[in-house]
Amino acid sequence: MKGNNKKEECKMTETDAAYIAGLIDGEGSLVLAKSRCKDKTHMGKRGFVWEPRISIGMTDTEGLDFIKKICGKKRLREALNKGYKKMYFLTLYSNGIRQFLPLIAVYLKVKQKQSQLLLEAVDSLKPKSDIDVDDRLEEIYLKLKELNHSRYKPIWIYILR
Repeated sequence: MKGNNKKEECKMTETDAAYIAGLIDGEGSLVLAKSRCKDKTHMGKRGFVWEPRISIGMTDTEGLDFIKKICGKKRLREALNKGYKKMYFLTLYSNGIRQFLPLIAVYLKVKQKQSQLLLEAVDSLKPKSDIDVDDRLEEIYLKLKELNHSRYKPIWIYILR
């Protein structure tokens, strides 16, 4: 409903949380990205903005639709890559991560360390960050990059669904 400033909260059972954690362990990524911003007023002295993300990519929408329903997300992204099956992505950003990740973090097995680091990053971004926070966020960024084995980025063409 437009004009309603209430944030939709993620509500799930323990079983749902464990299922979603399994999807994220297997198909998800937890990252802290450095992004250039078109509007230079948001970049501050750094020249970029920090962007925490949880992204889950699958070739079938059933699991993603389930998460969408629980977290109140509106849409999935479709990605086309020549020679590969169509992929669908669901991405959560800072506010969604603040609500969502604490509910599933205890059930993560493979990405437990990444979840702790991402929660720390999101908490650091709550108030306007200063240079001291930026130093810690840079450490988190590098550690997440190492844990995620980020060696290359696939080229995808995104379509909103």
